[in-house]
Amino acid sequence: MSEDHKVAFEAAGKTLSLGFASSADHIAHMIEQTGTFYEAEMLADARSRLFYPRCAVDVGAHVGNHTLYFAHTLGVRTFSFEPNPATFRHLEANVAGNGLAGLCTVRNAAVGAVTGLAHAEPASAENSGMATVKLDPDGAIEVVSLDDELAGEPAVDIIKIDVEGWELDVLRGSSHILEHHRPLLYVEVMEGEFDAVRRFLDAADYRCWKRFNVTPTFLFLPVERLAG
Repeated sequence: MSEDHKVAFEAAGKTLSLGFASSADHIAHMIEQTGTFYEAEMLADARSRLFYPRCAVDVGAHVGNHTLYFAHTLGVRTFSFEPNPATFRHLEANVAGNGLAGLCTVRNAAVGAVTGLAHAEPASAENSGMATVKLDPDGAIEVVSLDDELAGEPAVDIIKIDVEGWELDVLRGSSHILEHHRPLLYVEVMEGEFDAVRRFLDAADYRCWKRFNVTPTFLFLPVERLAG
């Protein structure tokens, strides 16, 4: 395997480094161009809405951009899930290399509605964040639910979901968390899946509040946050 392409930037008084498989990676290029986290506007919005957070969840963590923000900048316990084995190796190395292994639990797993198995369908070197997974009883990738993985956690404050079409399955497997913890939700969802995601979250007393990013990511807020 060729040596990682490393991207370094300053955040909260520390130099952070993210390793990517290729210098052509879109996220690597954007971090180099801006000198800060990818999707920084959305991350800053999350920070402004969190009051003494304790736990963040990064579903579809890729190489760890959002994971590093949650663990380093917010200083919270972070659970990160990345199904693609090749990308997971970078996530694991990036967490450890930035001294954040003590705050982060990283899992080479897909997140869905029920447990099972899947296989990875990789994306191009230019945009490895677009990799997908498919359910497959003979697959090598574990599929887990957030309700199972986070059972017993005293608080879940924010969940970011970027799973290339699996959004509704992730949410269905998080029903207990949504009911009892009422986290902020930042969900990347394309036009064809948006109505189904919105209907599911409407039934859980969440409302779509704001859009971010070129690939549309929506903030869904618990209705009690909108009261008054």
